[in-house]
Amino acid sequence: MGEAYAEMGLRPKALEVLRQALVIHREISGGRRIARTLNLIGFVNRIGDKFDEAMKLHQEALELAKTADDQIEIAESFHNIAAVYAEQANYAKAIEFYQQARTIRTQESDRRDLGRTLNNMGGVYYNIGDFDRAMEFYHQALAIRREIGDRAGVGRLLNNMALTSRKQGKDTQALIYFQQAIPMLEAIGDKTSIGRLLNNMGAIYESLRQYPKALESYDRALKMARESGDKAGETTAMEGIKRLSSGQIVPQ
Repeated sequence: MGEAYAEMGLRPKALEVLRQALVIHREISGGRRIARTLNLIGFVNRIGDKFDEAMKLHQEALELAKTADDQIEIAESFHNIAAVYAEQANYAKAIEFYQQARTIRTQESDRRDLGRTLNNMGGVYYNIGDFDRAMEFYHQALAIRREIGDRAGVGRLLNNMALTSRKQGKDTQALIYFQQAIPMLEAIGDKTSIGRLLNNMGAIYESLRQYPKALESYDRALKMARESGDKAGETTAMEGIKRLSSGQIVPQ
């Protein structure tokens, strides 16, 4: 329940529910459930930018999971500690802890969560500018997402791979990844991500001087942004349309 509230963006309600659960687990449950709840509370704090509190909770969860010899929750704690370090741009520590999570999840055949860790490792390498290494991890994560039938995960990974391809100067490959991502994201109704993806496609077509395709992409992006209430995406799309319609093409 608390996790669901967090995913809906209802952070105070999520914390309220999870703290109530933590009290109950401390009274009647073992270390595994306490560790799981601590990790969830830490996650909610992390997405609320309360990194010190999140780190404290994840470290407490790690110690409890180790005491219980709960490999799954140990890996989750490592993963979450790494995510906090990544948010703080401490990428060396993030990689160190993601690697520990990756090792355990590989040993435990925890495919879904291994895919999460590999994706996040790709994100760290992307942030430090090692795009070839980022792509290696994205490819590994993509194979797992396809294996377990996670269409949302496949769509978002293809989007990540497209953005990475752009950084590598491979615009044509980026377009292929974007085009593959669209039906996956459509299947789960993620209009915000589709709109932003279409804006990125518009920018690529614009850089390739394929102006009709660029305008089409921006038009579709604008529609998606308005339907999803994405003001930033709407602004980007309108700027692209205005630029192309007025002939004020940005020099490449």
